[in-house]
Amino acid sequence: MKLLRLFIYFQTIDKPWGGGNQFLRAFENFISESKKGEVDLVSNIDGEYDICLMNSWNRGPELYLDLKAITNLKKFGYSKFRKSIFRKHPRKKIVHRLDGLRAVYINQFHDGDRLQLDAMALADHIIFQSQHCLESFQKYGYDKNNYSIIYNGANQNIFNSTNKAFWDGSSDLKVLSCSWSQNPLKGFSEIARFSEIEGIKSYFVGRWPKDIDPKKVNLLPPLPQKELSFYYKNCDVFLHAAKNDPCPNVAFEALSSGLPMLFHNSGGTPEIASQYGLPLPEKLTSGNIRDLADQMKINYTKFVKNIERNMNHFSIERAALEYIHTFGEILEE
Repeated sequence: MKLLRLFIYFQTIDKPWGGGNQFLRAFENFISESKKGEVDLVSNIDGEYDICLMNSWNRGPELYLDLKAITNLKKFGYSKFRKSIFRKHPRKKIVHRLDGLRAVYINQFHDGDRLQLDAMALADHIIFQSQHCLESFQKYGYDKNNYSIIYNGANQNIFNSTNKAFWDGSSDLKVLSCSWSQNPLKGFSEIARFSEIEGIKSYFVGRWPKDIDPKKVNLLPPLPQKELSFYYKNCDVFLHAAKNDPCPNVAFEALSSGLPMLFHNSGGTPEIASQYGLPLPEKLTSGNIRDLADQMKINYTKFVKNIERNMNHFSIERAALEYIHTFGEILEE
């Protein structure tokens, strides 16, 4: 196989900062550990490589995509125009990994939405993270067929069900939720409602907003991945109450850890979780939360078996190999 040279236009950091950062860290780690000699990760945007992978509207925590640099890269092969005058350069292919639009997610158009729409017009190929993500961009004018749908994946060296203590069939259900973002649409009020129900113990890892009463939720701060994996392994169910989430990375971490899911029936989450858990009712009440908990207990073993049967589907290995295969096809065009 010909060596694939890849530049990832995103500066990852080794701490919690959104799903894109978590996915790309896992992606880079997989390539470094498992694809040496097949894929070479290039660190300089003006280096020699075949594929430039852009992510959403940012190039790292608090860093927006540089549209001028991408335009120059597309036209000249270098991010700065003057460099292109003095150097010969090979044609670089640009691939844009897209999550969602805030115009769809929170019903409010955002500067990042415009940046994504402008940047994707420069891309040779688009990778959407879910069918919902594709349809979101189609609503805002995307009408091409230069795309793939590739779901995210988790690092299963960290997030796995090895030595996991599964629910014993009689004790309280330990329900875990996670969010780096404090956006109210992440479902904090719903998480708090669950914590008030007898027979449920609620845990939350991340940033809880000050203006929402957590009720009886056990609050934990954002944690490094290895510490976070401890809570996945010691809880029974993952509650993802976020609305219109395009493709939540935490769902892949939870499923990789063997946790059945309770999820908001919107966005791309049902595409991921429908075989492995239960959707939340449109309006939560104490009564239907109890009913939902009872249904989870009845179906718990079935959901766990479904998860175990499809464990590779949640892995960064599966996702990364699909990305690499797509890159190869693009270079053959």
